[in-house]
This record gives sequence, C-alpha cells and structure tokens, in this order.
Amino acid sequence: MHCGTVNIAASNGGSDLGGIQPPDVPGIPPLIPSPTPNPNPSPTPSPSPICPNFTMPPIVSGGMPIALQRDQEPFALPQNTFYSEDVAYGSQQRTWMDVFLPESSNATAVIVYIHGGGFSGGDKDSDVLEDTASSQAFIQGLLNQNIAFIRANYSFLQSPDNSDGVFGSLQDIKRLIQFIRYHHQALNINPEKIGMIGRSAGAGAATWMALHDDMMNSNSSDPIEHMPTRIQAAISLHGQASYDLMQWETVFPGLDIEVLYNSSLEIQQSIHAFYTISDFSQIFSQPTLGQRQSLDFLSMTDDCDPPVQLINLNPDNGIPTSIGELNHHPNHAQALYNQLIGSGNTAVEALIPAFNIEDPVALLSPLDFFIRELN
Repeated sequence: MHCGTVNIAASNGGSDLGGIQPPDVPGIPPLIPSPTPNPNPSPTPSPSPICPNFTMPPIVSGGMPIALQRDQEPFALPQNTFYSEDVAYGSQQRTWMDVFLPESSNATAVIVYIHGGGFSGGDKDSDVLEDTASSQAFIQGLLNQNIAFIRANYSFLQSPDNSDGVFGSLQDIKRLIQFIRYHHQALNINPEKIGMIGRSAGAGAATWMALHDDMMNSNSSDPIEHMPTRIQAAISLHGQASYDLMQWETVFPGLDIEVLYNSSLEIQQSIHAFYTISDFSQIFSQPTLGQRQSLDFLSMTDDCDPPVQLINLNPDNGIPTSIGELNHHPNHAQALYNQLIGSGNTAVEALIPAFNIEDPVALLSPLDFFIRELN
C-alpha cells in the first residue's frame, strides 16, 4: 500500500465504476499461481457466532416457470450433457442464463458464473478463466465431476429497466440464485451446493452473494423470493473489496473519493450511474446511504461465511494511475483477505503475489477448489 493523494486519470471510453468499460483497461493476467507459499499472518479471530443451518423452505406454487429445451452445444461437452441457452430467470431485459447439466441419477452441485464488464458490458458466454481453451476445459471438468454449470447475464447500469444502478444489477443476480433453488428439481440440482465464480464486476457480485446475510423474503407475493440466497463457495478473480465506494479510501490510503469525483466529467457520470444519483452529496443521503451499507462487503464478514478464494495476480505498481488499475489493484484482494481472516473465517484462501499472500491451498485450480468444497 502507498500513502499520499491518489489522482486517477480517466480512461478513454468510460470507467469500470459504471458507464462503458474502457477498452484500454489492462488485461487480467493468466491464472498461473506462484509455486512459493508464504501465508499471511492471521489476526486472532473474534468469538465464534452460532451459524444458522441451511434450510430449504417448501416450494410454493405460482412462481415464474422455467422453460428448458435442448439446444446445440456451444462447444464439445461430455456425452449426454443437457444444454439449454437463453433460459429466462426474471422479467428484466437481460435476465437470461445458459444451463449445462450433467447426466446424473442424483442431484448435483452447480457453479454459477457471473461475467465482468463494469456492470456496463460483457456477456455470459465470455471466458470464465484466462482464455477460451482453459474456460472450456473448466466447464468440461465440472461436468465430468457431475457438477452443473450455469452462466448468466444481468441488468446493466444503463439498462432501461434498471432504476437502481449497481444495486439493481445485484438484485438480478440474487434472483438468479433464488430461481435456481426454486427450480432445483427440474434442474436436478442440490440446492445446498451452489458455488459462484466471477471476474472483475462478476467477482464483486460473487463476493456480495457469499458474504451478505440471507436475503430471502418469506412475505413476498413472489414464491421465488422465499428461497435462500446464501451460497456455499465463491471464487473472486480480480474483484473489488466493496461496492461502497467510500470504503475505497480505506483500501487505498490517500485516496479521496470526492477529489476523484471532481477530477473529470467522465468519472462523475460513472459514479452517477453506479448509484443512480445526480450529485456527489447524494452519496450521504437516503436511499443511497442505505444501499452503500448493503453493498459493503468489508462490513459483512464473519466466521459463518462460506469458503472464499481470492485471486489477484496483478502487480503493485504503486498509486493507481487509471481507473482500470484502481478497479483491479491487488489492494482490493488484500483488504478483503485481511478482513475475512480478522473475522475468523478459516476457509478463506488467497493468491496475491504482490503482497506475498500465497496460501498453499490457494494453489488449487478453480476446478479443484469447487470439487473439494462442493463435491
């Protein structure tokens, strides 16, 4: 970490805080873990709370049905895999998912992939890992282990039916998990074995779902909202530490969010879209203040959280000089890792070579991590 005032230059074409993701954001390095383990010292955890057991409520009829049909495989899949694309899970413009189901006589675990793109771009068929070949091998490996795979789109900040900014995008992803649980029998999925993986914005979404207290609403008129939202494992690939942007001042000592906001019209527009505000002062008033609290991963951690793997292979080049560096800086992973450890989560693993955080168990591939945790 580095102290001093942080000045972030706007990237051409938009920022990953919202608006259009800039085309010149530095690429994410391949997932090639360092072979030298060097665990970060762990603070003494606080007393353990009593963690609630996962309980599936009864399925109440009347929820949105699921429409599955066998479609042409997007690439070579294990024999007898059922593939269905563009399956609606909500009424919003981009609430579609692709479903990969292994042939199995027993209900299977499922891994849900959330794509990146600054909540303003990207698509569910983007690469899960560093390239197409490794991404396809990851999906094939899951299916060969009798683990289903689902990849999904969600509302963008600029979607005409999203009036809640990033909070609206995340509400779609919450509904996705509830929809899968509501239809777990049709999907032959074990509702107690759901993992998530995401890159960049998708990593933030997976972290939010893993750490947020359960958001089921048994009083809703929509039976799908009666379903639990907690997941059982998550992998964050170059994600963020919080979507309360004011918390980034603790992630980057010396960063002043208001100074950043005033540094360019582009960044102002990005933060406006992120929170659906029109002036910086609205960050500190309702309803934005309440949304910020519900978007702060750093304040959600405790030792009831599921296993989380944090991977950030980017270098620490000092004070970030672009929005791309700010959004994908290893400071994010380090801050979240330290917070999880400090909260008593013994299941967190991290690979952050820039800060010599290289847990031996984090050398497991994403595939092996999910096999160990869910299968």
